[in-house]
Amino acid sequence: MDSNGWLVYLERVLAPESEVWVDCEMPAALPRTAPRHLALVEAAMYGGRWPVTLPDDLAEGLARGESAALDVWRKMAEAARFFAQHADWPGFEPVAALGVVSNFSGPSRFLTREVLNLTSRLHQPFRIADASKLTEPWLAGLAAVVFPDAAAPGESLRKLLTAFAESGGLLVVGARWGEARDEESPPHPRYAVRKLGRGRIAVARRAMNDPYLVANDVRVLLSSRHDPVRFWNGGSLGSFYTRAPEGPAVVQIVNYATHPDRYPPSLRVAGDFRTAKLWTIGADAQPLEVRRERGGAEILLPPVEVYCAVELR
Repeated sequence: MDSNGWLVYLERVLAPESEVWVDCEMPAALPRTAPRHLALVEAAMYGGRWPVTLPDDLAEGLARGESAALDVWRKMAEAARFFAQHADWPGFEPVAALGVVSNFSGPSRFLTREVLNLTSRLHQPFRIADASKLTEPWLAGLAAVVFPDAAAPGESLRKLLTAFAESGGLLVVGARWGEARDEESPPHPRYAVRKLGRGRIAVARRAMNDPYLVANDVRVLLSSRHDPVRFWNGGSLGSFYTRAPEGPAVVQIVNYATHPDRYPPSLRVAGDFRTAKLWTIGADAQPLEVRRERGGAEILLPPVEVYCAVELR
């Protein structure tokens, strides 16, 4: 799976005044079962754009007036129209319990970016901050922050992150942070974990060099009780959860497989939501039944062919 969504989100954070385009042409030929508009959809749900190109086989099929090629082109046009009609969604703020703070460059470029990629696959929503621009208000509402950079943080950044942990958050940092000592029993195999004020700090025992372990360790240290979004039967799905300051929340969902799963997915969103509706490309919105459970809304979804969005109020 070659996902670009997390990268679109990162580039929007690093260059907030720019429009993000995914500069990658579609292969000359794709399997017949592959949805051609998937790439366009994934970029758009994260607020980016994908240039619409015609692979050779599609262009030739359109020139011959083949029904299959015309159907593909119709779906691509419908997807572009759908996101144009929902142009306000990219302005919504990501909702997450986890924050990833980094320079996303230099020696840490690969690790930090791959941590974002792998964290998104875990259905672990996250917010992204450029370490050089981190502010105290940005940290509000987060349960955990990971700072995976190889270099030690500067003094001002260290103070901000320390204050976050002291106020009750979980802070996960690299070995260059220093002050690594254990207080938890049994000790974590890769982190020295101890209390810091009302929160905790987990300092890597060695340099972070495996993004798969970093993403999964942070997931376990944070635990699922802070999940703003949770899926069942969502193995091939990706999601992006955002909310307007004074308006609805939207969970956008993309299916990276070439077909829907045989078992329909279910979605749980933390919060006091009472109503939900389902948006799909090329169709009117449909109401969804909301079941209130333990501080959240549980929703049974229909099979996701390529994309859908759940709007909650």
